[in-house]
Amino acid sequence: MAGLKEWGWNAPSQAVWLWVPLAILLLYLFRPRHRPQAVAAAFLWRRVSDKLGGQNLWLRLQSQRLLWLQLLFCALAVVALLRPYQVRPGLVARQVVLIVDLSASMGASDRFAASLAEARQILRQAPGDCEFSLATLGSSLQMLQPFTQDRVALESLLSGLQVQAVAGQDGRVAPLVLSILKNNPQAQIHWFSDHPLEGVNCIAHLADQGRLNYAIDSFQSSPDQLFLAVRNYDVQAAQLRLRVRGGDDFVVDRTCSLRGRGRQLLQIPLVGSRGPYRAEILNEDDLKLDNQAFCLNANPEPMRLISHGEVSPFLEQAVQAATGLNLLRGDIRSNGIHLWARLPESSLPPGRHIAAAAPSAWLRDPQQDQGPVLLTAALQQDWHFRVSSQRWGARQRLKPGLAGVEPVLVDSLAQPLLVQRESALVWLFALENSDLPLSPDLPVILSSWLKTHADPAQAQKSGLLCGTRTRLNGPGPLQLKGPRGTIQLEGLEWQPTWPGLYSWQGPAGQGQVAVNFYSPEESNLDHPKRVAAPEPPVSEDLQTRPMSQEYALPFVVLALLVLLWEYRCWWGSRR
Repeated sequence: MAGLKEWGWNAPSQAVWLWVPLAILLLYLFRPRHRPQAVAAAFLWRRVSDKLGGQNLWLRLQSQRLLWLQLLFCALAVVALLRPYQVRPGLVARQVVLIVDLSASMGASDRFAASLAEARQILRQAPGDCEFSLATLGSSLQMLQPFTQDRVALESLLSGLQVQAVAGQDGRVAPLVLSILKNNPQAQIHWFSDHPLEGVNCIAHLADQGRLNYAIDSFQSSPDQLFLAVRNYDVQAAQLRLRVRGGDDFVVDRTCSLRGRGRQLLQIPLVGSRGPYRAEILNEDDLKLDNQAFCLNANPEPMRLISHGEVSPFLEQAVQAATGLNLLRGDIRSNGIHLWARLPESSLPPGRHIAAAAPSAWLRDPQQDQGPVLLTAALQQDWHFRVSSQRWGARQRLKPGLAGVEPVLVDSLAQPLLVQRESALVWLFALENSDLPLSPDLPVILSSWLKTHADPAQAQKSGLLCGTRTRLNGPGPLQLKGPRGTIQLEGLEWQPTWPGLYSWQGPAGQGQVAVNFYSPEESNLDHPKRVAAPEPPVSEDLQTRPMSQEYALPFVVLALLVLLWEYRCWWGSRR
């Protein structure tokens, strides 16, 4: 397709109507033609019949003016349905970038199909010397194809795209667009989505079909009942029909009435049934993705908060505030959140660990200084808050070359004050020598870290969320079988992009994990997700005119004129 023709058809599938003129012609040829013919004698009838029978098809068609007008009308109508176009060189940049939004709301109705159709039309209609690049925005911004003229490869990539059950990450698109426009100001950026990009100069191809949606907001299990939350995103009240299935032929049907924009929590008792459980909304709406949710059996072992040794009371109180758990003391080796006065160098029990001091093998001579306590730049972006506290007195310094140790809090010179290593959080200064115990920053730091470093085994039992990167429990590699096929994981890091029940198998055995999709921003289809910011003015010769000129309307006008002419001829023949 590198030598693409400068003309073509926007709707080639309409060529199926070409059988209509042929059918009209055959009806004219094979219809009975018995005309009265007066003869003076019987022997003259043989001469007349021989003359009429000897005429060929062409002679029979020459006198059928109405037939030719009907064939001309049908041909013009079919050409108009095919929507012919001609490329207008000079109006298209040599480099064109296609960015396709794969976020969850694109799965509503025909939004995604309409966007792909627009992208294919641009590929088909652009002049032959154009270079195209393809990028997608799902769980991350991914450049699938750098600039190329190979449109067959681009068409294959477009055919393989699928909507992902993740929230849109529009902030990642702007740097790519600005970088492309900086290197090539005349490049065209095409954005295929259901909402405009905020503050980015590009051509928007917006598909917003379908606005009605109901969604499951939450689905969790306890040892004796299920908790199911449903939401109505429509302004009109709705009567929802729900069904919950589980093991041992467990089936429960419920109905609930929701006002416009309403939400309701349902409790379903469990009597001798076993999971996994699947809940679904039976009402028809435009987004099927959030109409189902999954959960496994509840974990009968509650989470525990265990303190070992003489732990700082400030740290114990902060962890209790962050978790809401009661504190247990003693040498309890069960799974939970463990607090240590000093982190042991080995033989840690399962779970997560928070220590007021690092192991001696990590440390070198302490240093006396003071200054602000700051969150690292990467964590500021991920946790969405800043620490504004002061520290004084001694702090421990780490030996160089410690593997896997990452800073969480640093001073003004980027020296670590709080570090993490695998499932452990370790302080390098005494909390008493800071104003953190009197600040709300400390519980927020601990809560954010616990959410980021959730226990893999506990996370798998309670369920995972689409678009959230998690670490699965057990040694790798793992094989995951889910609703979209089999996934091979060399490590344990996984970011699911589609909800469902996944069966995993690895060296440690096999099991199941439930993945759900909850995103009010994506589920709300009634209004655009974002409002576009004012864009800079676009030049007259860039990105404002179509890449091709379509000529369907002239053929429609000609077909109507031919129809009027045919009607006039038919009316005149009756007189």
